Amino acid sequence: MGGAPDIQDLIVRIERLESALARAAVSTDVESVVLRDRNGTPRALLSVEDGAPCLRFADAAVRSRLVLGIAPDGAPFVELADAKGGPRARLSTAPRA
Repeated sequence: MGGAPDIQDLIVRIERLESALARAAVSTDVESVVLRDRNGTPRALLSVEDGAPCLRFADAAVRSRLVLGIAPDGAPFVELADAKGGPRARLSTAPRA
């Protein structure tokens, strides 16, 4: 009592852990993922737009305020919008020649 577990207990524990890990290693293919706040309001969207990945963050009024993505030409970009959703700044790199 209070001593080290015997080898059989360790084997059972390892098998349980392996089983749990196998169940957790799930892959899902989707076209988009929407993250919602506690009220169910969409606040972030990860999707593919024009064949390129895009991550959009929205305010409480569901206006896109921050966008991170890769343009169809391969150039990465960051876009910032004001409280009305209007574009305010864009940072991007030039596509490779």
